[in-house]
Amino acid sequence: MQFISLCISTLVLLAPAMLFLLATWFCFWNLPQGKDVLLAMLERKWVGGIVLLSVLFSGMVNWYSSRILLNRKKLIIEGIEAIAFQLPRIIGFSSFSIIWIALLRLPKDAYLHVHVGKGYDWLLLLISLIIYFVLDKIFSFVRDKKLKVARDEEQDDLALLRSKDLHEKNKFDRIFLMMGIALLLLIVLNTLIQQAWLLFVSVLLLQCLFLFMVVIRRGRIPLQKENEMFLDIPQNYPSAIEWQQATHAAGADVHVGLWEQLLYQCNIQKKEKVFFIAYNILSALLLCIYLLAIFNYGFSVILGSFACLLIAFGVMVGFFSMVSMASIISKVNIHVMLWILAFIIGSLVELHWTNLIHSSDPKQLVFSKRPSLLSYFDQWTTNRKIDIEKDSTYPVFFVLADGGASRSGYWTAGVLGQLEDSTHGQFSEHLICLSGASGGSVGNGSFLALLKYRDALKATGKTYTQGATEFLQSDFLTYTLARTLGPDIVRPIIPLPFIDDRATALEQAIEVGENSFLQKKFSTPLSEFIPFTNGNDKLPMICINSTRMQDGHPAVLSTVQLDAGVFGQRIDLLKDFTPGTDIKLSTSVVLGARFPYISPAGRIGNSYYVDGGYFDNSGAGVVNEMIIAFRNFINTERLQKPYLSKLRFYVIHAENGYNNFGSISKVNTVVNDLASPVLTLVGAFGTQTSVNDWRLEQYMRSLPEALPAEPGYYHVNLYSDKSEHEEYPMNWAISDYYIQKMNRQLQHNPELKNLFSWLHTRLSW
Repeated sequence: MQFISLCISTLVLLAPAMLFLLATWFCFWNLPQGKDVLLAMLERKWVGGIVLLSVLFSGMVNWYSSRILLNRKKLIIEGIEAIAFQLPRIIGFSSFSIIWIALLRLPKDAYLHVHVGKGYDWLLLLISLIIYFVLDKIFSFVRDKKLKVARDEEQDDLALLRSKDLHEKNKFDRIFLMMGIALLLLIVLNTLIQQAWLLFVSVLLLQCLFLFMVVIRRGRIPLQKENEMFLDIPQNYPSAIEWQQATHAAGADVHVGLWEQLLYQCNIQKKEKVFFIAYNILSALLLCIYLLAIFNYGFSVILGSFACLLIAFGVMVGFFSMVSMASIISKVNIHVMLWILAFIIGSLVELHWTNLIHSSDPKQLVFSKRPSLLSYFDQWTTNRKIDIEKDSTYPVFFVLADGGASRSGYWTAGVLGQLEDSTHGQFSEHLICLSGASGGSVGNGSFLALLKYRDALKATGKTYTQGATEFLQSDFLTYTLARTLGPDIVRPIIPLPFIDDRATALEQAIEVGENSFLQKKFSTPLSEFIPFTNGNDKLPMICINSTRMQDGHPAVLSTVQLDAGVFGQRIDLLKDFTPGTDIKLSTSVVLGARFPYISPAGRIGNSYYVDGGYFDNSGAGVVNEMIIAFRNFINTERLQKPYLSKLRFYVIHAENGYNNFGSISKVNTVVNDLASPVLTLVGAFGTQTSVNDWRLEQYMRSLPEALPAEPGYYHVNLYSDKSEHEEYPMNWAISDYYIQKMNRQLQHNPELKNLFSWLHTRLSW
């Protein structure tokens, strides 16, 4: 039991490296988003060298920080010497294994054209650990028998000892030079050549190179014994300064500088100083790269999410290991103190205000000029009176867009773009409302912006589909990820007012849009999209669904006013904006897309708003209430306006998920006792949406004018192909691999084809 307790204590001490090693495994083995990040990395040009550096950095930080912590804590004691000695090396070595196995777990039709299924990946990891011990023995033999020069200090004279020492030094210097050349060659090759198998093999070679360096780095024994150790300081002294003071009191003249203090506190031998310097130079280089990704969107896109994630993990392992080291030295649990400090500062400073902007007139209630729901409907139908009277029936479209980050945005915008292109602009003439949540609102917002700037789009010669899909191929993730895993971890302790939070980073990334037509269009104030103002006679209303964090109330950012008599308890989020206050389109869609951890709840007043998917991930609820109000209005006004009776309402639902009903498994009894409320809330996350969708669909089918051939509710699901079992990743960036798959779905989706055919019979152009 004591042995087990010591092993657990060792693992707890190495928590920074262990946790982020597990995070790397979880991201790239289990999360579809992580797999897509790997695919996107394989598609990028000129970044293979930085990717290798980030992999090397992650492995070295995991190993070296763990080694320093163990040595400083003096856990290498009788009973677990071998475990404590090998564990940091195994952690560092496994960092590489997790990456190359993750590459083998990618889809078979991807760039490596090899796929290792579940179970075999763990077998490969086990084999890699066996290979570790084999290589460790081989490299130790090379170090002791091939590189070291045997000495006999009793028989060899001083000249011979010096000759052997110089010979040994030259052998080690040549080996280190060859390792440096090999590393440089791998970096250059992968920078110039974009080839998946080259990168895979390079990671394997880098893993071997890493272990070889770890094993031989301290193999040389210099002639001067006093140089072997940094300082002969007993470990019972908490600092080198106290030891210096004690030796001075005993009459010895010893000086300990800042550098010696640092090496002593890290328990690093003096002969390892060169390696310690090289390690910190590499760390400083990768830290500079990471800072560039934090502060420069363009560089973050070039770097890519994979390298950014590994560098961020390495930086955080180093940071938390330094905190652990400081805790050991000071004998104070600084981790707990930092948590307490974060809670104190969090009660005094707000870090996540929603970004509001000021209008040209500081006294104007910007959103008071929004039409009410029924006045909007009345004006919308009046503008189309002539066209309505021409036909026996006039279709009116409501669009629902499921949440799902860029996956949803791309699918929604692609579907709407194709509907607009295939009908030669007639679809938007019949479109009255866009409603969605999370990424679905990004897709709706993209289509709305294209409609507003339709003349400029036409001048470029691009279609609506091209304008929307090019924009949503942009990398919104890396810049956001850099803020998430960097400043937003430090800001609760050091507020850093000059650095925006990760939600703002996502907004800025959406505004930039990577050289697409919609570049900068999302920085347009939402007030510029209010129907029947600013020349917006042909713009539909948009409903961006959000959720108030404190009480779970549904909230909506809409370009029309939400009448409480129609929408009940839904919060009209724009209603209480102060005079002169506006909000950008980018901020609006992100306010409805703040899903867990990637984006924090945004504060407006004393309310905090999160992803609309917590309550309604499709926007079906608000559309249901809206259609009921419109039908009541028609029944009231049909005598004065008989053309209203020709209106037929249709819902087009852009879905991007599939049902997992039936996949229920047993729950651990302890989990049942401790976490059943949390698990229930998590399980209910999508159920409310399913209920809302079903209720709206049944309502549309129950309308008197609904026919079996025209049920009034049209599903257009990304997962309509039942033979397609692969999950499309829900992320703020999409690899070209999945973009091509989604494009094929846009071209061959049977539900979308049926909808096109139906539109051809209902609309004329």
